[in-house]
Amino acid sequence: MADSLQNPKPDISAYYQTRAAHHAVVTSDWLAQAQAAVSLQTNDDVSSGSDGRFATTGGGTGGDNKTFSVIDEFNCWRKQPDLAEAVAAIRALAAVIRASQATTMMELEIELKKASDSLKYRLTKANEALAQLAKAEALCPKCQIRDP
Repeated sequence: MADSLQNPKPDISAYYQTRAAHHAVVTSDWLAQAQAAVSLQTNDDVSSGSDGRFATTGGGTGGDNKTFSVIDEFNCWRKQPDLAEAVAAIRALAAVIRASQATTMMELEIELKKASDSLKYRLTKANEALAQLAKAEALCPKCQIRDP
């Protein structure tokens, strides 16, 4: 009985051991992946444009006028072979929050809306281009060069 009351892992609190037993175990592999994901953040110095690049709002403690590109952030995450595009989009939007210098929720909401809209626009255009390419490839066998 006394053995069952002892903490099997004294370096981990009983609270976290209980949560791990009831919910899910956070493995060292998972922690390593999370740490690697955090360390992959990039700080791009790019100019403002309509392709998802925008200057962070003037509020906050920053003061520098760095611009941030949600598209570049998305492309960076999308290059990871084990990530789906949806995950890359979520991580890119999370990077918008981290890079934000907004001082109010409204400013942050506006920045997120702009970033989200630019991602949607970019993905819509990419999907349209892929659809046109597929259509052209489907029509290609029917296109024959005729001799006069």
